[in-house]
Amino acid sequence: MTGFRVTQEFLTNSRLELTKSIESTDVEFNQPLEITAYPLNDTLDLELRLTGNATGLPIPGDGTTRDTNGAGELETLTFANPQWGTTPYTVGVLNTEGTRGKFLLEANSENPDNDSAASAPQIGNLVGTQTYNGFVGRSDRTDWYNFRLPSDSQVSVQLTGLEDNADLELYESNGSTLILRSRNGGIGDESIDTTLDAGNYLVKVSSNDLTANLPDNEGASTKYSLNLTQESLDGGGGGGGVDPITGVPVYRFFNTFTGTHFYTANNNEAEFVRDNLTAYNYEGPSFAGANNGTPDSDPVYRFYNTFTGTHFYTISDTEAEFVRQNLPAYRDEGIAYQAFDTQEADAIPLYRFYNTVTGSHFYTPDATERDVVDRMLPAYNYEGVGYYVYDLEDVGDLSLA
Repeated sequence: MTGFRVTQEFLTNSRLELTKSIESTDVEFNQPLEITAYPLNDTLDLELRLTGNATGLPIPGDGTTRDTNGAGELETLTFANPQWGTTPYTVGVLNTEGTRGKFLLEANSENPDNDSAASAPQIGNLVGTQTYNGFVGRSDRTDWYNFRLPSDSQVSVQLTGLEDNADLELYESNGSTLILRSRNGGIGDESIDTTLDAGNYLVKVSSNDLTANLPDNEGASTKYSLNLTQESLDGGGGGGGVDPITGVPVYRFFNTFTGTHFYTANNNEAEFVRDNLTAYNYEGPSFAGANNGTPDSDPVYRFYNTFTGTHFYTISDTEAEFVRQNLPAYRDEGIAYQAFDTQEADAIPLYRFYNTVTGSHFYTPDATERDVVDRMLPAYNYEGVGYYVYDLEDVGDLSLA
């Protein structure tokens, strides 16, 4: 579940409880569940609670109700650590004796990093079409997405599945320079189509209070699907006409907090991690991924384990789909870079280990490092060749700014 909204009404002044069930399997794993109730007149006084068979419930802890504010004011609560796979949660909205009227109930379970341009989650390289589901409303006004184009491309951004009015905007990487905006009004789709140079860009989805559908005192809130489509201008699916042997450097960091490694081919992301995340020690470029459109190359998918704070990379479509369908702790972060599933000319093996202590994976193209890890670090189980990449000798500029 990314979020939902409903409007209901207390028809009498008698104290009642109206409930809404949320399946725990619909809550995004390891992300807070935020519940907010808004009275739609100045006299209705609301109370709120969340119950269920899970650690940390009920909220409030004494089993009563949350009644922090007075008539005409919102009530909100947050379940910080919802457990996936337990029995359903139940939201209870009550009216204080002697008050009645309509109210709006919003719930969302999303990564709070997407609330601002500065912390927008990295989608990574945009290749083909990628879809993201989200929610914006009174309790979560904006969602930001950060993506990278590895080559000059035709880009289409579409916002679909709206229940209420929302706007779509495309920005330069600084998050302040607007490129294009779609503001059609109503619940119709929003769409942006344009040609962009290679580089990083931001998409912003925001609720627009010129409400289009459900009555909520002109405060819009809606679920949505965001569809991002990229097509290389040379028709090669992202190759950009670059010599396929000129690979894209993949930078390696060591996370001193988790004891694991992080890899990125995104130059801007690498610079941000190096300059702002003190727990990450920059170890330099490790190997090179293929350019998009390189013949016989395949996408390497990147997942973020929200439970351990580590990343997982795989070129296997089957393995990636298994993670998406069965491991809710892993957030799909899209395509990290391109590589090869089988040995190709000029490609070298990237060796993969599984760390039985941290539950994470380690990747290296260095056969000597592979042998040292295999011999000296018994917690690391060697899993063979993960996929094939380019040697750093095939890359021109390796430096970060």
